[in-house]
Amino acid sequence: MPSSESVIGDDLAARVARVYLAQRSLGCDVTNGDGLALARNTETPLIYDSNFAFDVAPGLAADRSAFADVLAAGFDGVGHQKVVCDAGTAPIVEARLAALGFEVEQILQMVLEGPLPAAPAPRGDVAIHAAETEADWAALVRLQHANFAEKAASGGRAPLEIAVAEQMVHSWRMKAGMRFWLASSEGEPCAYLGSWTGCEGLGMVEYLFTDPTRRHRGIATALISQGVGAVREAGAEAVLIGADVEDTPKQMYLDLGFRPVCIVREWLRPLPPDVAEG
Repeated sequence: MPSSESVIGDDLAARVARVYLAQRSLGCDVTNGDGLALARNTETPLIYDSNFAFDVAPGLAADRSAFADVLAAGFDGVGHQKVVCDAGTAPIVEARLAALGFEVEQILQMVLEGPLPAAPAPRGDVAIHAAETEADWAALVRLQHANFAEKAASGGRAPLEIAVAEQMVHSWRMKAGMRFWLASSEGEPCAYLGSWTGCEGLGMVEYLFTDPTRRHRGIATALISQGVGAVREAGAEAVLIGADVEDTPKQMYLDLGFRPVCIVREWLRPLPPDVAEG
């Protein structure tokens, strides 16, 4: 088992936040100035995860007018404004975002320092391989579109256009160093997971989704095992995974040995109903 001594300590939450931002910034142009850092991918303007701000200076947030102007300029042409915050963010920043009408999503960050527990093989004829061909990436688009559709239905929203899923997968392909794993059941692609070797001793597994008709068969667990094995083989000591605090996957991650470390908060200014989101 890889040693995790270098990632255990009082600074683990700060390290997790840095690795999370580093992964989100892959494939983006990152600029610093005007009191905040900005990650932008102009090829995928519909995707929240590819166009966001972070490291907002308290002084900028304290000035309502200046903050609004900087956000407007930084997100010009995107159609949304998103700011990522963590335990190191000054309280005034999040207070100002709330006052400006942003809505918050909380992401529980969890770390696996030991081995995954032994798990039975997934039921049925299931195969996992790395996405490499155009057919693989097209399958990821279809599955991501299904993922968006499920989330929209649960939130009582209209389904998103396929273009949003296409941009999302395009943004994944631009993330150097990430691998995407595609699971097929009886020859039909049905689930996926992304993995990244990471930095600072922390690898990352992310973007897990299984088609609802193929759940509870051990496929998600098998994908996590594949991703964890890949990042550890590449040198990661511990592995990071995130879960919406209001969603159920966090219990599966706890059962697999991931322990909660901190929460990252993503603040989003709501979009008009006729503007697509991703």
